[in-house]
Amino acid sequence: MVDSGFTISLAGKWHFALDPQNIGEKNQWFHRALDGEIVLPGSVEENGYGDKVNIPDMLRLNRQYRYIGLAWYQRDVEISKDWNAKYITLFLERCLWETRVWINDQFVGRRDSLSTPHEYDLNRFVTPGRCRITICVDNTEKYRIGTWGHSYSDDMQTIWNGIIGRIELRVQEEVFLQDIQVYPFPTAKKARVAVKIGNTLGSIEEICLSARVWAVGKEAPALTQSIHYKLFNEMEPIEFEIPMEDESWLWDEFNPNMYQIQVKLHANSEQGCHEDEKTVAFGMRNFDIEGSRFLLNGLPVFFRGTLDCGSFPITGYPAMDIESWRRIYRIGKDYGLNHFRYHSWCPPEAAFIAADELGIFLQVELPFFPLTNNPSEVIFSPHDCVPPLGSDPEREQFFQEELERILDEYGNHPSFVLMCMGNELKGDYDFLAGMVEHGKQKDGRHLYTSCSNNSVDPSVEIRPYPGDQYYVAHAALIDNVRSDRRCENRFNVERPETMSDYRQQQEGIDMPILSHEVGQWMVYPNFEEMKKYTGVLKPVNFQFFKESLESKDMGEQAKDFVNASGKLAALLYREEIERSLRTPNYGGFQLLDIHDYHGQGSSTIGMLDAFWDSKGLIGAEEFRNFCGPVVILVRMQQRVWSNRETLLAEISIANYGNRTLTDETIVWRILDSNRHPLNHGKLPKIVAPRGQLTIAGNISVALSPILKAEKLILELGLESLKISNCNEFWVYPDNLQVDIPPEIKISGRLDQEAEAHLAKGGKILLLPETDQEMEAIGFTTVFWNTQLFKNQKKSMGIFCDPHHPALADFPTDYHTNWQWWDLLHDAKAAVLNDTPIDFRPIVQVIDHPLRNNKEGILFEAKKGQGTLLVCTVPLTKKADKNFVARQLLYSLITYMNNSGFAPEKELPANIWANFQ
Repeated sequence: MVDSGFTISLAGKWHFALDPQNIGEKNQWFHRALDGEIVLPGSVEENGYGDKVNIPDMLRLNRQYRYIGLAWYQRDVEISKDWNAKYITLFLERCLWETRVWINDQFVGRRDSLSTPHEYDLNRFVTPGRCRITICVDNTEKYRIGTWGHSYSDDMQTIWNGIIGRIELRVQEEVFLQDIQVYPFPTAKKARVAVKIGNTLGSIEEICLSARVWAVGKEAPALTQSIHYKLFNEMEPIEFEIPMEDESWLWDEFNPNMYQIQVKLHANSEQGCHEDEKTVAFGMRNFDIEGSRFLLNGLPVFFRGTLDCGSFPITGYPAMDIESWRRIYRIGKDYGLNHFRYHSWCPPEAAFIAADELGIFLQVELPFFPLTNNPSEVIFSPHDCVPPLGSDPEREQFFQEELERILDEYGNHPSFVLMCMGNELKGDYDFLAGMVEHGKQKDGRHLYTSCSNNSVDPSVEIRPYPGDQYYVAHAALIDNVRSDRRCENRFNVERPETMSDYRQQQEGIDMPILSHEVGQWMVYPNFEEMKKYTGVLKPVNFQFFKESLESKDMGEQAKDFVNASGKLAALLYREEIERSLRTPNYGGFQLLDIHDYHGQGSSTIGMLDAFWDSKGLIGAEEFRNFCGPVVILVRMQQRVWSNRETLLAEISIANYGNRTLTDETIVWRILDSNRHPLNHGKLPKIVAPRGQLTIAGNISVALSPILKAEKLILELGLESLKISNCNEFWVYPDNLQVDIPPEIKISGRLDQEAEAHLAKGGKILLLPETDQEMEAIGFTTVFWNTQLFKNQKKSMGIFCDPHHPALADFPTDYHTNWQWWDLLHDAKAAVLNDTPIDFRPIVQVIDHPLRNNKEGILFEAKKGQGTLLVCTVPLTKKADKNFVARQLLYSLITYMNNSGFAPEKELPANIWANFQ
């Protein structure tokens, strides 16, 4: 907002004192000059105050200083005689959590918002001359909301103490424009304007308002409107309509057109004439629902979203400037995203402005994420346990007030489309239904829901709550069995394919659904990132992980582990995203996360790091090919085929772009792993309506010409948009014979017969039958992290040299890819910590960074006069019915039957003892 009055910035040096014992008010610290000094905007920790943190914390990034308690900030200002009878306010853009203000010795008031500015009316407290402003900021928990929500948590933005953003004195006329809300009605080509007028004088005889509206950056005449009131009730806002031009510019993700409205006030009172003006921005857009679809300006929209939980590692608190948020949203759009969910917090004004400019859809949430109300379910801290909803009247009153404050402060922004009452809430959902209803009645510019993922509360069942306008959840109920809209529990148990979608999971729910917290696939920590942490947070957890890896003599492999686990994570994210896009009439998804979350157990789950920088795992253009406005999709029953089969693929287009695609042709090619073309064709021309999933045609290709095992690529291109999508699949010979020469023995254990064969200089392919000292592994990488989800398998994919001769006849990347599923999804790895320093398995398993075991599923060694190749996958049991296992067995036997199989490393006796 731009006011006709003026502001005085209070940024700079302030006097300061910490008050850990809470004695400042009792001892009237506002009555004396404080001794310390601090720079605002900023935090206590940024200025080097607080308790030095010496105990390392493996659950999150570590603060250098930590202070929870009261802190006092004080500054003298000069009040001009010209301000006499003016309306003066103190504006503190963001504080955590409670502020109290004194002017000289007089107490002004208290504010406690976590989501909106703290504003104080100073009118009765200031007089011309020198004036002392004293602010006490108390960041102790004011209401029992727990420490998992992102408004108040050390896991992300930290529990900081300070004042950030704008710190200002604002001076206005005695009669002034206090608030302007603009409610667009694009189909009616008008906007309703509600103006709230502030008045410090008492009675006002007459008010005239004039409004001028113009489209930002457009060459078009401004629209004007005048309103005249003889009688004025200051308790009610003045409302009027602005007719918009016939061709009004609508706001959406592709054309984020903005308007500004300037309202001028002329008021007459017994004291004379009073004038004021204010300018606010708004967008002409209508956001609604129709069945299971979101509609923006009457057209279906699909949300491709991610979370932002407030990760700002340098400051420990959110950025308050517009350019920082522009950078974040530009990166998001580069990766094809159009939606950001603010999990249990509300970003500052700068984020809304940037989102308006760039066409980003925002979901805002109240600051509540109670992990549990059962002390026996506490994971990390007793503070995690909070009373359920409906049991704490003061807290619930705070939530109601916070909802109103958010709607009033940010409601004009067209990017603000979704409002949610919190994450995974438990307790009185009727209270939440009342909040939803109040929001709908107060401000219909947004859609409302009671909770993100209400399925954690058994009393609600797995369905939207009455009154919700959209539904955010990762679970559904099918035939009374829980089923997920994300793949946390799918990829390790379901054979890879590209057929699945979520149409069954949306049956019976007649409102838009957003898949909740999709992904969460952990990437091995990137230790090269540590040098970026130059602010209040330090990667002590990373240092611990790094030292652990080095203690296992694998320090030089750190980057390999990042790349291999990250490539696997990218594959998993892609399939999750495409399952949502393959679902007709779906609302969208919310990733957790495209960038790292350094809390709740150090969850490095992003394709981007905590600074929104690429990890080099997947480029923005490639990511956008499966996460963009228009995506070409493939449905295949399987990802691995035998060469006696025919590749069958159904091709469709998910068109959520800015126009209907007419007379379009999809070109397809089958390429080998070196991208040499093997086959090609075109699908018939089609029309793909905007906002729909359209079947484009089918591809049928006989695979009999593929005579050896090979990774192939089905490349699909849409020439008019210059977009493509590549799908990898594997073909194996069906009639492959695995002949075992006499000098090679296959054994399930190192028994007497095997040892005798080795003593004669023989070769053993050891396929262990024992589980002793074996580690259970999975196909996927870790979900979220192993500190929070302790009972999951700890493997993070494989790392190998794809050119190793043992894998010469088994086509593979250096990382896990879909063809490994049959071998890895229920396998075990050998623990090889006691092997020589430079010993590396042929196919290594990446262990989680808390432990960093050296593990392998394929390794070779010398033992006495003989040699062994050990594969912990039971290939002979699988080979009869699985051509992937048969192919690997063939490759290993071929390698062992070659002179190149001559391992020189000998392993300690205790390693072999595990296989006896």
